[in-house]
Amino acid sequence: MYGNLEKWLEDEAEGLVAQEYLALGRRRYSERIPLSQVVWALLLTRRTLWEFVESQGWDTMDDLEQTLELELLVVRFFDRAILHTVRGFESEGTGPKDQPHPAEPAFWPGG
Repeated sequence: MYGNLEKWLEDEAEGLVAQEYLALGRRRYSERIPLSQVVWALLLTRRTLWEFVESQGWDTMDDLEQTLELELLVVRFFDRAILHTVRGFESEGTGPKDQPHPAEPAFWPGG
């Protein structure tokens, strides 16, 4: 996951993120891994990444601003990754089928 993170943080990578994480959800379903554990693993991955970023510290306000911009990108990526993983997982089950989601609305001002 971390190896592709830089590429996936780009806005134009949404299709790649959707494809990768839909497939991940389907794989985890076929492996009979509970959805709660799949989501928990993604949340732990995000937490580990963020703890690493925070441990790097910052010396100036510019460093702080760059760190906050990175945090926003990372949170948005993991939100999409979790959504697509759950969609892929659900698409393999016998329950209600996935419905398309509208384009992601801007959550943050200017974002």
